[in-house]
Amino acid sequence: MGSAPTADLFIIPASRYQTNHNHWYGWIADEMHNHGLSVLMPDFPGGNNQTFDNWMKVIKNHERFIGKQTIMVGHSLGGRLLQSVLETHTVGAAIFVA
Repeated sequence: MGSAPTADLFIIPASRYQTNHNHWYGWIADEMHNHGLSVLMPDFPGGNNQTFDNWMKVIKNHERFIGKQTIMVGHSLGGRLLQSVLETHTVGAAIFVA
C-alpha cells in the first residue's frame, strides 16, 4: 500500500441545504485546524440560489487553490461538485462522503 497523500490545503464544500457552520463541517474544520492543517470552506449560495451552476461559479473563484497538494472532500451536492472539478483539475486526493 502506498503512502498517504500530503496536503497544503483541504477544500470542503458543504452539502446542499447545509452551511459551513452546521452538520459536521464546522467540527471537522476545527479539528483539522487544531492539527495544523489548512482548510478552505467556500461560502456557497443557499435558498433559491443553491444550484449546481451557482456553486460552480463559486469554485471557479477558488481555482487557484486547487492542485496536487489539495485534498478535496465532497458530500451530497459537494460530491457532485467535486466530480466536476476532477474532470479538469488534478488534486492530491478526493474524498467522497456518503
